[in-house]
Amino acid sequence: TRNTLTSHQGDPVAKTVANTMTAADLLSGLITATPTATGATAAYTLPTGTLMDAAGTFAVGDSFDWTIINSALAAADTITITAGTDHTVVGVMTVPSLHASTGFLYGNAVRFRTRKTAANTFVTYRLC
Repeated sequence: TRNTLTSHQGDPVAKTVANTMTAADLLSGLITATPTATGATAAYTLPTGTLMDAAGTFAVGDSFDWTIINSALAAADTITITAGTDHTVVGVMTVPSLHASTGFLYGNAVRFRTRKTAANTFVTYRLC
């Protein structure tokens, strides 16, 4: 049996270069990232609304939270979460690197909430 005060966390998903994330990546709950394009922002594109809908049994209004941690060391190695088709974004979608001038000041981990708003349609909000 499981303690009801805990939850299961599988292995984090690891990302490096700019990519289109999968629904499974987001649903894992934890993404570790080390962008390898030194000195450049890496775009991490959200999956389409259709792909999100196919990944689970979501009712309109259902949501889940996920986190991305940017462990890149160069100040300019930020990550930008970008919208996918029928998957929009709300808030500042930049994840700073671990560099002392960015991550140490603002944090290098960002929490998001993804919510189904209609059939094959999702919105991802930056929480912190």
